[in-house]
Parts: sequence; structure tokens; C-alpha cells
Amino acid sequence: MANHLRRLSVAWKLTKPAPPAPVASAETPSDNALQHFLEHTKRHYLSDIEESRENANEWLMVMETKQGCCEDLDSIASSIGFAWLSSQSSTTIPYIQIDKGDLALRAENLYALQLAGIDNPQEQLLLPNNLASYTPFPSTRLVSSTTIVLALHSFLMLRV
Repeated sequence: MANHLRRLSVAWKLTKPAPPAPVASAETPSDNALQHFLEHTKRHYLSDIEESRENANEWLMVMETKQGCCEDLDSIASSIGFAWLSSQSSTTIPYIQIDKGDLALRAENLYALQLAGIDNPQEQLLLPNNLASYTPFPSTRLVSSTTIVLALHSFLMLRV
């Protein structure tokens, strides 16, 4: 992980890299509620669509509207956060539109996910690779994290 977080001064060999700071957490991975939520929802979503394609319509899928290899951290956080909050009232799953192999391209995403207790995002997040064999796309109930953020931003601006 530390190799992904080099500063330019380190890359240009102007300074020596600092050792990575330990992630301060008293929780063990099994006690991390967010990690459990992501693993649980991914496992059940994939199980449901494997059982029957109609089961996918019972799930609300939260994703970014633009697709690319390098989704921004705010998009990932918004998708995960909204799915987490919505899961209290409906079956909701975040869908992160980054191929499994491309996750390492954005070191800040991996670092932030690690700080949140998501140690193995390739296995814990629902990614396009997990749905590649399903044509057409299994879910029809979709919500964009951009819409959520824009709506929240507009609401807060009106309140000020």
C-alpha cells in the first residue's frame, strides 16, 4: 500500500519515504460493521440474482452516473454511504464502477477504504467484474450518487 502513496519528492528521490502510519483502530475486521455490511449485501445480492433474475428488482442499486476506470473517492463514499443509510428501509447495495484490476490506479481510494476498515475492496465491493456474466444488466432499480449529493447540496444551500 505504501508504494501507491508516494509523494513527488519521494518519486524524484529528493527525500526518503516516511514509513506508513499505522491505521488506528480498536476494531478487529470481524467487528467492523461497514465491512460486514458490504460483504453481506454483496453475497446476498449475487445469490439473489443467481437464483432468479427477478430478485434483482427487489434491490436498490446505488452507483455513480459516469462510468470510468477511475471513479473519484467522493463518488465511492457517496454510493457506500447512501446504500448504508438506505439499507435500514430497503435492500440496497452500492455498485462501484471500477474494474477489479483498476482499483489500484487510485491509491487515495484504497487508502480511504482501508481507513474505513475495508481491507479487501476487490472482494468486499460489488464491481463490474462481478456482473460481467449477466446480460442484460440485472438491476433496474438504480439511484445515482451524483443525484443524491446534488440534492443534498441544493437542500443545504437553501437552508443557509
